[in-house]
Amino acid sequence: MTTKRIIAKIDIKGNKVIKGKRFEGLRVIEDLDEFLSKRNDDFIADEIYINNITGSLYDTHIDLDLLKFICRNIHIPITVQGGINSIEEIENLLEKGACRVALNSAILQNKIPIETLFKEFGSQAIVFSPSIRVENNGDINFYISAGRELIKPAHNLSAYDYISSLCDKGLIEVLIRLIDFDGVNKKVNDITLSKLKIMSKINIDTIISGSMHINYNYENILNYGFQGIALSQYYIYNYKDIENIRKEISRKWEVRK
Repeated sequence: MTTKRIIAKIDIKGNKVIKGKRFEGLRVIEDLDEFLSKRNDDFIADEIYINNITGSLYDTHIDLDLLKFICRNIHIPITVQGGINSIEEIENLLEKGACRVALNSAILQNKIPIETLFKEFGSQAIVFSPSIRVENNGDINFYISAGRELIKPAHNLSAYDYISSLCDKGLIEVLIRLIDFDGVNKKVNDITLSKLKIMSKINIDTIISGSMHINYNYENILNYGFQGIALSQYYIYNYKDIENIRKEISRKWEVRK
């Protein structure tokens, strides 16, 4: 049985933790280092995912010194994303302690060929982390620039076929961000769930983000065979209760103890 994973997801702007709804109305929470120091039980989550949410939109980059400090004081894997556009930047992020980098626009816009990424860093170091919307007609659309700009994948492939093509090239993990369910505390609708169920047939580790603290949502997602959930709102406001979610999940699936 595949062990299910719970990822703590943090959106940042500069050195500030922020939280919005559907990637809009970003509210400042506090400095990232202070935020993490208050969550001194590192192992409440299996991994931490830090996203410089406006990185591509404003061409900003993660503070390498801050990342180095965080990685020295956190004892679980850290993945970083946002405004990453070059081999050199990925090298620097990994050198400062990140275990992996997650890419959205860099992959969708082919800024760095995915074959080059795998050759330079290995497939285990690269995550594709698209921001998506499932439209009322069932189409799955990709977005970049903090969810503001619709982008079509190469050859106008469907989302299923596009991610399948990346998988064929060596991609081993995807973290899908559901824009319409980000920070809004609501059940994922039937159309979105039906499309995610189809996506679950791709032979690749997939994590889903967007109101995944809700029992209805994570039970459906994990039932489909996805490998885990990413929690943002809960990690910010109710992080101690993540242990309760872990206990609930463990009733049916294998999780880290």
